[in-house]
Amino acid sequence: MGLSRREVLLGGVAAIPALHTLNSATLFGDRVEAAEPRWSLPPQRPYRVIENTWIPMKDGTRLACRLWLPQGAETRPVPVVWEYLPYRLRDRMRERDERTAVNLAPYGVAFARVDIRGSGNSEGVLVDEYDNPELLDGLEVIAWFARQPWSNGSVGMRGISWGGINSLQTAAQAPPALKAIMPMGFVNNRFDDDARVLNLAHRDSLEHPAPLQPGQSHAVRLVLYPMAHRFKPGSRIRVALSEGLWPLLWPSPQVATLQLQLGTAHLQLPVRARPSHEAAFTIPVIQKPPARQNPLRQTGPDASGRITLAAERPTHSAAALDAQKGAQRIFEREKRSRIRRQLL
Repeated sequence: MGLSRREVLLGGVAAIPALHTLNSATLFGDRVEAAEPRWSLPPQRPYRVIENTWIPMKDGTRLACRLWLPQGAETRPVPVVWEYLPYRLRDRMRERDERTAVNLAPYGVAFARVDIRGSGNSEGVLVDEYDNPELLDGLEVIAWFARQPWSNGSVGMRGISWGGINSLQTAAQAPPALKAIMPMGFVNNRFDDDARVLNLAHRDSLEHPAPLQPGQSHAVRLVLYPMAHRFKPGSRIRVALSEGLWPLLWPSPQVATLQLQLGTAHLQLPVRARPSHEAAFTIPVIQKPPARQNPLRQTGPDASGRITLAAERPTHSAAALDAQKGAQRIFEREKRSRIRRQLL
């Protein structure tokens, strides 16, 4: 006996309340999944900070790691998110890393900051940006995190700029334990976009480079589309052009002199019309960042339009400074001893 459309509708309406109490149901031959409960942050819990732990590489080199572990991770393993940078974790990036960690560790996700080989406290030699040793080390670091007793085997990477680029390149190698990445302020075309470096032989085409002719002027256009600054009317904007990275990126077979004709150069900025209604920023702020330990002081603008920003130096107790200097002396002594053994 067939069912009328009215009976089907009534049957469907009658079945809806029952779905709230079931994980899944079968309705007229089709599987219907129950709505997932809305996700919310887990309750916060204490965490501890391990100032330095060594991550050994296959060739014997050790990478320095600062680690934030949620309480209870040893008995109930947790996922880990890590960031991979050449900017010293001991001092230069310390405050920034702590701001990242407090958005992860209290909610049951370990956070780790690793100095790239040859940078900061890590051993070895840093030969170049994103070179094979850096990326191969990254694969070993991921595998090391995955097999730690406090880890559940799921590893994520995050990073801005350098850390965003190497997380993208690491993910391209598909290490099994890497489950997610969150790159920010990065590029996926380093040849054309990284730090806005341009080989002038590719000024008109990346596929078909053309040599520069000595004594001849060439018009060059740099597209700054990754930039996202807003300037008030009347602002004075300084643009810096540098050839400092040139020998590292594209070595020249002969010494060359490059002259810039600044009189004909110009900067074109898009003008964004002010909308009648700005859309609401819907991303919630989970947590306010802690107050800066060294707040910025702003002076100006002066008569020439210059604005000066200065950071107050943080103050440390004598005991803390002595402890940090002592740890640094021990580290340097061990490093010299290892180098001496290698030479012998």
